Amino acid sequence: MTEPIAPPVLVSRRVKATRDQVFRAWTEPELLKKWWGPASFSVPSVELDLRVGGQFVFAMKPPDRPAHFYSAPMSKSGRPNVWSLHGCGATRCRGQNSTRW
Repeated sequence: MTEPIAPPVLVSRRVKATRDQVFRAWTEPELLKKWWGPASFSVPSVELDLRVGGQFVFAMKPPDRPAHFYSAPMSKSGRPNVWSLHGCGATRCRGQNSTRW
């Protein structure tokens, strides 16, 4: 028996930044490490291949536990207006997450 897949959830936020600045914040590992995840977590590893079919791979580490690894293939790429990925945690993959702008 297959488990039902939850419908997509859209989360949006307006920020005072240009599209290029937002794109860089998502796609430059050192910038991503500064803002990704809860404040107490660290991001020890980020690997990005922004070509269609490339991978967005990162680790997010809570202060008292091992790191969690996530991977998502790039499904669209067009700096900086369109960028889309679908993925899930490496240890459990029940649905799909999507990031696009």
